[in-house]
Amino acid sequence: MSTIHSMTGYGRGESSDSHRVYLVEARGVNGRYLDVICRVPRELAALEELIRARVKERLHRGRIEVALSVEYAAGSSRNFILDEELATQAFRAMKRLSERLGLIEAPRLCDILAVPGVCGLDERTDDIESVWQVARVAVDGALDGLLAMRKAEGGRLRADLLHRIVETEQLISEIELRSPCVIDEYRHKIRERVRTLTEGIELDQSRLEAEVALLAERACIDEEVVRLRSHMKALTETLESGGVAGRKLDFILQECNREANTIASKAGDYEIGRLVIEVKTQLERLREQVQNIE
Repeated sequence: MSTIHSMTGYGRGESSDSHRVYLVEARGVNGRYLDVICRVPRELAALEELIRARVKERLHRGRIEVALSVEYAAGSSRNFILDEELATQAFRAMKRLSERLGLIEAPRLCDILAVPGVCGLDERTDDIESVWQVARVAVDGALDGLLAMRKAEGGRLRADLLHRIVETEQLISEIELRSPCVIDEYRHKIRERVRTLTEGIELDQSRLEAEVALLAERACIDEEVVRLRSHMKALTETLESGGVAGRKLDFILQECNREANTIASKAGDYEIGRLVIEVKTQLERLREQVQNIE
């Protein structure tokens, strides 16, 4: 039996080299398609597409958020950059503006350093391919954890869905038992109505019975019940076969709802109507759970 995966989960991975420690967190929530969102430090922006491609290799559906953070090892070299030429230009421009506005205070060092580009850390990294070889270990670790949680949750979902399918099939059996009674009652009502309307008129009884049978056939729900049972079987088989099954399960449940609605409208019977409401309630619960399946 193949596995069913939920779309919700969380995983964390870590890897390191002599300069950096890479920390990756991956979160998954429900989504109609596969939507990958990456957050990486600016100096490692080139890793974003590599991470996105890695996620797409291993996941098929859901909204996946992957966050990469970097901690620099103690003693690792990070160069501080100061653009003295730009700092000088900024100082002169600020001084001219102060004089023009009649300000007493001269430009302060903190004001100059706050100008974008004047100072900062050297964000150049090593060869991105060598960085990726290390960071990928953390990415895979996070995805492993996410997949393990999705698998465990998927197992719980499958057990609950199979239980609800059994309960729904029991309701369908009750509808089947009631169906012949409905047809008999419908025939009886038609006969009584015809007898009342044609009192004193000679009728061809064989023709009358044929017409009554034809009218009663309109209340027959046997075909709809057979199709509904077939859909329930398809649900069970899809859950047992596993894989990426969420969309298929959702489609089958839509078909189940159509058959249930047809049964209620054709039967025109209070008891069957009540049972159909219970069936539709179960189908709605099934569909809510299916929205969580990959």
